[in-house]
Order: sequence, then C-alpha cells, then structure tokens
Amino acid sequence: MKNLILAFIIGIVVLCDSCSPIYYVPNTQNIPQLEQKGQSKISASFNLTDATAGGELQAAHAVTNRIAVLANLLYCKAKDDNANGSGKQIELGPGYYKKIANNLIFESYALVGFGNVENIFTKTHYTTKDTIRFDENVKANFYRIGLQPSISYKKKNFDIAFSTKLSNVVYNNIKGNLVNEVNSVLINEVQYLKDNKNNLFMEPALTISGGSSKFKLQLQLQKSYNLSNAKFKYDDFQLSLGLKYLLMKS
Repeated sequence: MKNLILAFIIGIVVLCDSCSPIYYVPNTQNIPQLEQKGQSKISASFNLTDATAGGELQAAHAVTNRIAVLANLLYCKAKDDNANGSGKQIELGPGYYKKIANNLIFESYALVGFGNVENIFTKTHYTTKDTIRFDENVKANFYRIGLQPSISYKKKNFDIAFSTKLSNVVYNNIKGNLVNEVNSVLINEVQYLKDNKNNLFMEPALTISGGSSKFKLQLQLQKSYNLSNAKFKYDDFQLSLGLKYLLMKS
C-alpha cells in the first residue's frame, strides 16, 4: 500500500511508499510572457503525475515596460488507507522582461517562497487479542530562494517557452515521530530530513501553450536535478496541465 507525504516548495509534494519516501517534487513554473506595461496574466493548473487533490493559482503583472512581479499559490491534500497529508505554499518575486525580437521574449524572476506541510501515517499493530491502530507524523516549515530565467517564442495562438529554475530549499521546524522501514532497517524520517534540510535544485522546463490570444491551454514538462545531494529522496519529473488568461489594461 502506497503511503503519501506531501511537502511543498512553491510546490512541494511529498510522496511516500512503504519502500522509499520521497520528499520533493517540482511545482509548475510561472512563465507569464509579458510584453508591455499594464499586461496581467492569471492561470490555474494541476499536476498530472501525482495522485493528489488540489492545484496551483499563478499571477503576474507588468508594472513598467521592463519590470514585472509574479505570485504563486499552491495547495494540495492527499489521503489513502494508511496516510493523509496536506501542504501549502506562497511564492512571490520581482522580475525583468524584454521583447528581444519580433516573437521572442526574455524574462527572469527572483523568487522567495514560504510554506508548511503536515503528514499523518496510520500504522497497525496486531496482538493475540486486539488490532491496534496508531498514528505517526512528520511536519515541517520551509523556505525557498530561487532565480528563474526563460525565453519564449510567442504568437497569437501558440507559445513555447524554455526555462530553468535554480533554487535553494531549506526545511526548518521539523517535528514528528515517523519511522520508516526499508530493507528491515528502521529510518527516523524526521532526523533524515534534519540531516538533509538544505538542497540546491536546478529544474529545466518546457512549456507549450495553444488557444486564442487571451485564453490558452498550457502543458509543462519539467525535470529536477538535486545539485547538492543526488541521493536525496525526491521526484525528478513533473507534468502539469493548466489554463491561462492574458489581460491587457485599457
């Protein structure tokens, strides 16, 4: 039976099975593709690779003809027979954008995100007289600091963007009593996360959008690399589907 832990970094979802818990998956990268002052973009998306309820809301606004700001909000909740968990995150950041050719847009955003996660695992102990069920849990706060550059090819009915996110993820205030058994070895997962609380990730992504000039359906594929600890328990792939809307101030 697969156990689920959710951990969010501007997304983090933590998945855990009986053999190998996973503590990080990438969230959808917000690529607004702004072109001029007054433009705003809002979008909603959900992850196609994880069996979790919830999703992401994202927004961006061009403050001047070069400066923009964006915001991301992520919430997720999951439950199965043996575990349930929830997590949330908010991420904000200023950025620079420029139309470098007729259909090419360069953007780069500095991002700061904060969030928390709570996980509860129900275990069963059998005796000669009774079946005893009890909970073990792990909870943590986190913050993430990152840089996200991108280049986009944008037309009226079709967009494609190449981006990457370089970010440092730090867990803190880690608490709980969750113990996981792997190959007959007991692992204190709370201590494991404390021992591996700093992680540097590089996450290249490809984003493809199609539709009208204002509404577009968006698909994003993303690969995640842990540059500081390749053996860290994390999910290295994300696929998301969403809908975005471009608003131009009159």
